[in-house]
Amino acid sequence: MEHGEQRMIVIDVHVDRRLMTVLFLGTLAVVFSAFLMWGQRGVGTVSASPSRAAAQMPAPAPAAGGTREFYVSKTFHNGADASSACEPGFHMASMWEILDPSNLRYNTHLGFTQADSGEGPAADPSGWVRTGGSSTSSDRAGYASCFAYSSDSSLERGSVVWLSAIWEDLAGDIGNWQAGISPCDTGNRVWCVQD
Repeated sequence: MEHGEQRMIVIDVHVDRRLMTVLFLGTLAVVFSAFLMWGQRGVGTVSASPSRAAAQMPAPAPAAGGTREFYVSKTFHNGADASSACEPGFHMASMWEILDPSNLRYNTHLGFTQADSGEGPAADPSGWVRTGGSSTSSDRAGYASCFAYSSDSSLERGSVVWLSAIWEDLAGDIGNWQAGISPCDTGNRVWCVQD
């Protein structure tokens, strides 16, 4: 080929509906896979700072069928810190939100579990719970609230509840629940329910 000659190459591509469908679905599969991998980024990381950990965790999606989730925290908090103990997408539960656990789904990834918990809540760990009542301190479970969980004073009291592991003796129960009081400066777990 001499210095001034040019050659033209023609590529004839036939794009039919089937090829476009395959290309579209392949692109969609790649985008979906990238989205799933991005959603898994950071899973299993632990942060010493609760605010950093909260920023790393996305809000939970509603459980299948719209069933709300609940859990009792793995960490301990005094009365004044109880209302900020729950992960994003959850809040400190009122007793009346979790009274019937059969209408809820226990989040075993966020919540404390024991050897025989299965997919449900652990028996016996007590946790702070909102009373639905006034801001007060009292020696009566269900009335005591560490002044709406703003106090960490050893002289004040708040309400704690737990699912009993002893099924024969249900004195002081609230259905399946046992109730008690705890000084507001004591570290307790916290019952959390999905927003």
